[in-house]
Amino acid sequence: MVSLWFVLSLRGLLFLLELWAGWESHSLSLLAGAGHLFSDLLTLGLTLVAAWLIEYRSTGWAALHYRQIAAVMGLLNGLSLTLITATIGWQAIAHLRSPEPLPSLYEFAKCLLQIVRHE
Repeated sequence: MVSLWFVLSLRGLLFLLELWAGWESHSLSLLAGAGHLFSDLLTLGLTLVAAWLIEYRSTGWAALHYRQIAAVMGLLNGLSLTLITATIGWQAIAHLRSPEPLPSLYEFAKCLLQIVRHE
């Protein structure tokens, strides 16, 4: 579980950087990328919760079956993805109504973050 925590912290840092750059530059592309990273963070968090429940499932309130844990985690993941999709759609409509030009420095930062995130 230590490696999951490490990946969660690195993805969290990239999420905050991409969210900040997208917010500052009014870039829907970066905000959508940050939304994708947020869904990854939720999935990793749910994975940590599921691993904890499975490890300690024989005691106390966490006495759940594996299929129940998988079903609940899948439902929560699907709900989070639906919420993120709705937020991106709402932002896309807002940007179509009043587009804003991007400064060249933010274009460079956008490309750099995309390269770092995908490697």
